[in-house]
Amino acid sequence: MTLSSRARRLRVLLITEGTYPYHFGGVSTWCDSLVRGLPDVDFALMSLISGPGLVPLYTPPPNVVERRIVPMWGVLAARETQPRFGFADLSRRARTSDSAVVRDLVPALTEFLSDVWLGSGDPWPLASSLHRLYRFGLEYDLDAALRSLPVWKCFARTAAEYFPRVAREHGYPTATFQLSDLSGGAQWVRHLLFPIARRLPHADIAHAAMAGACSLVALCAKLEHGAAFLLTEHGVYLREAYLAGAAASDSLFTKLLQLRFARRITEVTYVLADQISPCCDYNKRWELRLGADPERLKTIYYGVDSTAFKPSDEAPRARPTNVVWVGRINPLKDLKTLISAAAVVKASRPDVRFLLYGSAAAEDTEYHQDVLNLRTQLGVEDVVEFRGYIARPVEAYNQGDLVVLSSVSEAFPFSVLEAMLCARPIVATAVGGVPEEIAGCGIAVEPRNPQAIADAILELLNDPARCTALGRAARVKAVEQFSLEACCATHRETYAGLATLAAEKQPDVRTVQCKDLPEQSIAWSW
Repeated sequence: MTLSSRARRLRVLLITEGTYPYHFGGVSTWCDSLVRGLPDVDFALMSLISGPGLVPLYTPPPNVVERRIVPMWGVLAARETQPRFGFADLSRRARTSDSAVVRDLVPALTEFLSDVWLGSGDPWPLASSLHRLYRFGLEYDLDAALRSLPVWKCFARTAAEYFPRVAREHGYPTATFQLSDLSGGAQWVRHLLFPIARRLPHADIAHAAMAGACSLVALCAKLEHGAAFLLTEHGVYLREAYLAGAAASDSLFTKLLQLRFARRITEVTYVLADQISPCCDYNKRWELRLGADPERLKTIYYGVDSTAFKPSDEAPRARPTNVVWVGRINPLKDLKTLISAAAVVKASRPDVRFLLYGSAAAEDTEYHQDVLNLRTQLGVEDVVEFRGYIARPVEAYNQGDLVVLSSVSEAFPFSVLEAMLCARPIVATAVGGVPEEIAGCGIAVEPRNPQAIADAILELLNDPARCTALGRAARVKAVEQFSLEACCATHRETYAGLATLAAEKQPDVRTVQCKDLPEQSIAWSW
């Protein structure tokens, strides 16, 4: 890549996990708006998804020139994620012997696992070992090698050496682990590496839509091809990993392994990303606290099409009664608190109706049933309606007199921006960037507090004039501060700047010092 090649179209490797184009939600809306809003940029889309068989819910536009789907689970081997398994793949598999694994893979994997368990500070042990794992997969079958006996011994050895120490540091001085923990942990690591088990597309920019597994791909693209690394955090990955870990019933071994990875990959990502663009200043504050360089932090707010979301022509009801919620049915959305709040509202305003629009992914089916059971237990089936997925959410927002959000974790939710454009006041939990989003046009309340949500809802519904005024203010704020045009223009400028930066770094200033890295590795400057 040379400076003269800048005349060609920019190419971005956009890496998503559990979102676009297979799930509806805020991140998917952002992805779709981004690729459609930049028709002069070519995107190679890598979608990390929970398992095979998902049906795309979005049709990517023509400038998505390459699509790669990586089911992280539900398959036994990484090759099942490939649309074609050809002669070159068979050749790599045939060359994958135990001697090659011991010589070339085990040292890199040992360093990778050691850094996950104990690493701190220097990002290079994890980054360089990850690159060596990727390089191994260019010559051999990485996934097959990860299922070999030498790798099993490597995983067991590092676990025996490091788990007791980490457990003691977390207050479990006598903790042990079982064979099932080892087996599950080794399988988890193997699946974690699925996205880098194939040759990655060349791109000017590797744009990770979250940290974690997406970061693994972006780091390899940076070290292998010299791509610039852009991270967009919609939610703070490390924070959400801890929230999920606290609620999980996994063993201590599994939790510590996964949480150590979450912390370590976050630390390394924040050091090696060329730019970190949180979607709100709340995320930016987290990233600063976790060690991100303020010089490489730049908030880019979401943008929404104000012509697609606008208020209906109907006059506001003299006595407001409808509360609308739109989103994914998921534990982070905390619908149990919303249902409990509905019971409090019903006690003083039995005429109020809660209209809930959204569906649950397969993995959230049990949670959805728990929410329905709670609705029955609290006797609010007559006032809380689950209306399912709606293709045009603007119609849902316009049925409400106010819109509510009860989440325990958010970044800068699209549902709130869309409701604001529909001139609806907002009652929302004060999580993520929500307070900065609704300042002046809604009420932010404590999360997991049904009484606080109910009081705020009643405060607005019992004051129709204020309800209408806040709704009008919401529309004005959204149009002026969160336009789709401004969001896309900022991303275009960011891509161009990062691509130029990457091109200028190509002359060798400092060669990457990666122990045992193959000679064909590129030189990269930092």
